[in-house]
Amino acid sequence: MFSQTPVHLSRKPFQAVLRDRAVRLKISTGALLLGLLLGGTALPPSAFAQRQEDLTIPQDMTRYIGPVVAERDDLRQALTHELAEKEPSRAGKLITTLVNRTATAGGWPETYAIIVAQAAPLMERLEGAELDAFLFDFSVAAGNAGKPAEQDALLRQMVEGAQENKAEDARRYHRALVNKAYALLSTDRDDEAFPAMMDALDTLEASGEDGHFFNTVSEGGDAFMTHASAEMAAEIYERGMTSPLFASTSSPGRAFLMFNYAVFLRDTGAYDEALRLHLPAMNELFSIFGPESKEGYDAYDGLAQTMHAAGQLAGAEAAYSYMVPQMWRLFGADDPDYWRVRNNHAAVLRSLKLPSDALIIDFDVYLRRHDKYGNAAPLTLASALNIAHDQLDLERWEDAERTLKSLEAIATDMDYAPRYIQMIAAWRDYVAYRSGVKAIEDRALRDTARLEGRTAGTEQRLAYLDLYASEAERRGLDDLALTYRESARDVAYERFTDAHPLSFDAELARLRLLSRLKPEEAAEGFRQLDAVMSGWTRANVTAAGSLSAARSARILADGMLAAFADFARDNADAARHFAASLDSWKTLTRQTELDLRREAETTDDQAYRELILTYFRKFGRFRELVTGALYTDELDPQRQEMEEARKALNEARAARGLTEVTPWFRGPVTVPEAVAEPEAGDVIVDLAVTRRWPLERRGYPDAYEIRAVISRPGQPPQVNQIGTIRMKDGEAPAGFVMKAVETRLAKVLASAAEGAGSLYIIPDDSLYQWALAELRTGDGKRLGELVDVHLITSRQAYAYRDSQSRPEPGAGILLAGGLDYGPDASVLPLPGTASEVQAIAELAGAAGFKPSLLTGKTATESGVRAGAESSSIIHLATHGFYREDDDGAARLTNTGFVLADLKDSGEGDDPSDNVVHAREVLDWNLSGAGLVIIAACETALGDPGVTATVRGLPMALAIAGARRSLLTIDSIPDRATSRFMIRFHEHLLRDGMSYSKAFIATKRDAWAGRIEGVDPELTYAFVLFGH
Repeated sequence: MFSQTPVHLSRKPFQAVLRDRAVRLKISTGALLLGLLLGGTALPPSAFAQRQEDLTIPQDMTRYIGPVVAERDDLRQALTHELAEKEPSRAGKLITTLVNRTATAGGWPETYAIIVAQAAPLMERLEGAELDAFLFDFSVAAGNAGKPAEQDALLRQMVEGAQENKAEDARRYHRALVNKAYALLSTDRDDEAFPAMMDALDTLEASGEDGHFFNTVSEGGDAFMTHASAEMAAEIYERGMTSPLFASTSSPGRAFLMFNYAVFLRDTGAYDEALRLHLPAMNELFSIFGPESKEGYDAYDGLAQTMHAAGQLAGAEAAYSYMVPQMWRLFGADDPDYWRVRNNHAAVLRSLKLPSDALIIDFDVYLRRHDKYGNAAPLTLASALNIAHDQLDLERWEDAERTLKSLEAIATDMDYAPRYIQMIAAWRDYVAYRSGVKAIEDRALRDTARLEGRTAGTEQRLAYLDLYASEAERRGLDDLALTYRESARDVAYERFTDAHPLSFDAELARLRLLSRLKPEEAAEGFRQLDAVMSGWTRANVTAAGSLSAARSARILADGMLAAFADFARDNADAARHFAASLDSWKTLTRQTELDLRREAETTDDQAYRELILTYFRKFGRFRELVTGALYTDELDPQRQEMEEARKALNEARAARGLTEVTPWFRGPVTVPEAVAEPEAGDVIVDLAVTRRWPLERRGYPDAYEIRAVISRPGQPPQVNQIGTIRMKDGEAPAGFVMKAVETRLAKVLASAAEGAGSLYIIPDDSLYQWALAELRTGDGKRLGELVDVHLITSRQAYAYRDSQSRPEPGAGILLAGGLDYGPDASVLPLPGTASEVQAIAELAGAAGFKPSLLTGKTATESGVRAGAESSSIIHLATHGFYREDDDGAARLTNTGFVLADLKDSGEGDDPSDNVVHAREVLDWNLSGAGLVIIAACETALGDPGVTATVRGLPMALAIAGARRSLLTIDSIPDRATSRFMIRFHEHLLRDGMSYSKAFIATKRDAWAGRIEGVDPELTYAFVLFGH
């Protein structure tokens, strides 16, 4: 340290100088980095998240190992001894210890008297830097003892003495100038300390000592922030950032200054500016320390904390998911900095409402700190308190009480601050109330002012507000309950903004109560909450690659949508909003993209239309890739392509006087507009699956609830409860195979179809993999025998269902079948596919279309892709696959199909291995395709996702531009499939039916036994989706 700073100021450790420094690592940082690369951050700022390590008050469970500070009388005796022994250096250090002790415990007049008594011999015997240190301590004691004139004289003596030796020791002089400012700051003379600090910086700058200058700016900014004002601190930081030294040098001090300024901006709530400053600091530190340095990972941790503070929880979680295994690899599991990063990771998981995940981490960190530091050290107590918070969130009341009781005992024994002990006591009372050990007295329940005074911190206040509101509701005191609910909402919004999981919880609890008391207000409230939550999910989760954040978003959405649905069952306005909400959540599409789709469907300018479709493909591909996996440099080409497509589209829009298209995770939160309504003769059914999650929020849900929203022309939607599927403990869901629910769903859909010509069903979650048209109704008939059943993926698909509804005469048709898979004996040939594609080619030629036939070894991945991108119909008859694999599902590599000359490399994106994964389909251009058929096993299967209800081939084909896809939800026999497909093409190409009509007619032919060799019971496997 170049300057001797007054340690009695009790500043937090200067992560500014050697701790929280950031580097630009190979891994980027999800939503944050994307926001910076694309011109902005992902989310409006929210307050700093809970319990970041560098902001934690002392709290642990071990023996105290800090320095034992002598009492004042002991120090007086020690000073006398050291002077008698002619040890002035040791005496000077004792003076510093005394000053530090007094800054904490008080008693400045006594300390001043002790120093005065020993001043003369010390000033005679000390010299140089040691004399300066004594004069500094003496001046601080004098100033705090109410003797400013004497303080000024001592500081003048310190500065003038150092100035006399400036030629021999310029750094001593510079230190003296800086310490003069600190001494004045230590005695509440802020208005004099600030110009003294600025004068010191001027002198340092003129000397050209950039390292000393930058460090002083960092230390001074932090000290003035802590002990004076944010305005003074900001001026000090700006002084450093605008210095000619900053523009002309590159050094660790300069990089640390940038990082420290970013931390300052974070702590003052200027999150956007803080995030923008992190990257250049990281880049410089990367060049200095390397990508695997402690400094780099400390900095990355600081960056993730800022993301957490800004409400970018998914980006922060993704960053920690990368950091933790890397730090374990580089520094080992016993490294304290590794523990700190894991602690901060757990804090993010708590913010994401994943307490069980956080508890696993917190408990491990606690054990390691306990073993190293003992059970009463501050860091150990920090981990213990975090464990208590996890237990509270999990409602493990007995465990929480034991933890809190231990914490209270240790904190009391170690003489911790009374407010800290009161906070723990309040948590213990909270546990007692929640567990039924104590009851809230009626008078206390009505005393809202008393509640304000007994809670410490936002989390505790929110917990008590929820407790009191719940109790008031239980006692029928609805007005009082609403007061508490509204207070909780206001507290959460002020602390975290409206876009934060804790805010979502508070507002949802308020809306549940309003549903009974003020339905009209509740309807609008649900609309707004839905918009904010979907916007938060889109902005946060879909740009970060955090699977934990995706799980959190799904859990939060389940709770909101279930409550919204229950309310909408008896409220027509709410039912309309709920239908729009369902449609929005199934794709997380902004109004911007909805408007662009409408333009693409209606414009006569084909060049402009192509720009829109290109943007859709590039944007959709990149969003899906970074939704399920961390954003790394490997994805830079896809990001660049997306940005080039957006730039080209915006140039065309500017020429038309239209607004700019911003990155998908930016833009204001908007309430979904009215969705496409059914036309005469049509009924639309939006299916919804919500889950009831255990408090642990891990593994599988406790239950699945299925609902159907039925929309008829000119009528408000009706919300129907279909049923609940309860899962056995530890048993995974098996595709919702439950006869009672299936029967109920069939009954509701059959009732909805009465009097309708067409039933348009928008599935959800695993219902995409149900044979909905095959459901048996009360009279034993299939639903598809009563009404034309169309499966679509959104209301937009309904709105534009007639666009390219059949192939244009002369259109190109790509056919691939009878493939030679090569020597891999595990992939058997499919003889039926050769006759299948040959028969279809003859049908196409006879009807005036242009078939292109790929067989044998000609149907390679590159050949099929090239042909597909210029065809209106693509028909691939081959083998498909789907594997239950969480990692593969995230990367879209667990589903796909194989082509000729198979050379499976095991990679998910190798274009030469002739294994086409869903991930690779995202790269294809299928904008000209009215229909893609993959006549192979299990090609419609996938996994629930964040931005699409099924992450698999259906989603990949839709993003690639295909209007429709004909796929399978099960294994299919070769020859029966061949006959089914030939009949479908007869209706489509020979008879001139639309795609959907041809599919319906083919199924009905099979059900009636009119397709030889096709068992009517096997047709359930074939599904046609409209995108």
